[in-house]
Amino acid sequence: MTTIHRIEVPIPFPLKSVNCYFVEDSIPTLIDTGVLSKEGFRLLKEGVMRTGNRIEDIKRIILTHGHTDHSGLAGELSSLSGAQVYIHCWDVNKTRRSDDGYIEEVKENFSRYFKEAGLPREVAEMIVAAVEDRYRRLVSPLPFHIPLKGGEVFRFDDFVMDVIHTPGHSAGSICLLIRERGILFSGDTLLPRITPNPISEVLAPEGEKSYKALEHFNRSLDRIGHLDVTLTYPGHGEPIKDHPRRVEELKSHHRSRKNLVLNILKNGCHGPETGMTQYQIAKRLFVNKKEVEMFLCLSEVRAHLEILEGEGLVERSMLQDSFVYLPTFR
Repeated sequence: MTTIHRIEVPIPFPLKSVNCYFVEDSIPTLIDTGVLSKEGFRLLKEGVMRTGNRIEDIKRIILTHGHTDHSGLAGELSSLSGAQVYIHCWDVNKTRRSDDGYIEEVKENFSRYFKEAGLPREVAEMIVAAVEDRYRRLVSPLPFHIPLKGGEVFRFDDFVMDVIHTPGHSAGSICLLIRERGILFSGDTLLPRITPNPISEVLAPEGEKSYKALEHFNRSLDRIGHLDVTLTYPGHGEPIKDHPRRVEELKSHHRSRKNLVLNILKNGCHGPETGMTQYQIAKRLFVNKKEVEMFLCLSEVRAHLEILEGEGLVERSMLQDSFVYLPTFR
């Protein structure tokens, strides 16, 4: 009988832990891995052993997305077990973090992104250094992977699992649906207690000239909101039992946040000659956030500005290498 086991492993980030799911089957499968760390590996190994299996038995690793806390251990686990690693093609680059050339490219693009956002140089340099440190410490090399596009099917002894592409939190985020059991693995697309951040992609996904995170995220919520699901296994936190309600809560949150960003602009811009940068808006929206956490704040601000600009409520221009935004005052 195919059985699903949730294994909670620690991560060195504010959420403290990530959910990995071991699917006990004739093809033992792991969904997400946690970061590269001795403690994380030990607890994951113990969790798998409690099912009567070993890490070396894993034959398939499916990553819901490429962020470090979900993919960092994949390379080492694959080397130990010979497991095939599956990840969406839009997040493949995130697994190249042991590649010095790629890290330099990421640093360059982060620096450009922060300059456009109006971030002070010393803050930008601090965040870029922290990003590089995270890449080098918490990710094991992943020499081989199998790219997904969405629409694929993974077969197990007792059910099949459909791959649904749900971009937004990351460009290559996926959800995994077991229709006959009404079960959804949501990664970070749907979380029980916090709102997933629509994270900006400093490197545009292949084939996408203009990737707008929140626009994609809203479409993904629509895509999964109507699924016949009774239990959702998220990337962090406890299982979600009221799937449609949680989807609507996230939609409502982003509608409110968009209006809040617009009000900050209206109150902060005094006439057509002044404007605000993403950083200035973020400092008002996230008053108590530390500077080192500013990338996620900027991502959320940028995501809502892109929606507002598309709705004709905000105008954007360039001033000394930074974008500035003005409400259209209609």
